[in-house]
Amino acid sequence: IALLGEAIDKLEKLKEKVDDQLKKNDLADFIKKYEGVRGQEKKIKASSDDIEMKRQASEDKEIDRVSKIQVIPDLVKTQGELIDQIAKLSSDEKLKEYDIVVWMNGQIDQAMGASKEGLSKEQLGRKLASAQQTAIDRITDIIDALKEEKNKPEFKEGSASGNSSGKSGKKPLLPPMAQLKLVKAMQNVVNAQTVSVNKEIETA
Repeated sequence: IALLGEAIDKLEKLKEKVDDQLKKNDLADFIKKYEGVRGQEKKIKASSDDIEMKRQASEDKEIDRVSKIQVIPDLVKTQGELIDQIAKLSSDEKLKEYDIVVWMNGQIDQAMGASKEGLSKEQLGRKLASAQQTAIDRITDIIDALKEEKNKPEFKEGSASGNSSGKSGKKPLLPPMAQLKLVKAMQNVVNAQTVSVNKEIETA
């Protein structure tokens, strides 16, 4: 019985190491996917900002022909693909159990949808840039939360696990603390927007 007990303890510790490694791999995979989407969104914003800058500098204040027939349609296509990627992430079995992440993905989807619509209608300018930046910022919030979890001491090479019993079940991909930090990030956004709207009202 004593030997079996020791064997069970060893297996539980090994299982916990495996679970930690699987979680670390999952986090790394999601970080890579979100970073890929963010990188593409930044390119879309840079391109549309450049087109708008050229339009403002032109004499007729019109979008140049090359941008109209080639660049903007490509941007619309890419933006649609990014919307599909965010939808795919929201439906992932490991992520969809976290309401805050799915909700934030919804915010990203909404911002990207506004970007796609603006590009489709060739309505560039501050509103389009704001929608694109919102998508980038929300993706960054998620990436930061995932990275913070991935960089915790228990995931460092050769470190002991933070839960030596192995009896608490598989650790969540994003614990309550990480989820609360995402909620806080969104509340900061609401606060900043409220302050901005209030200043506009006072000015008016």
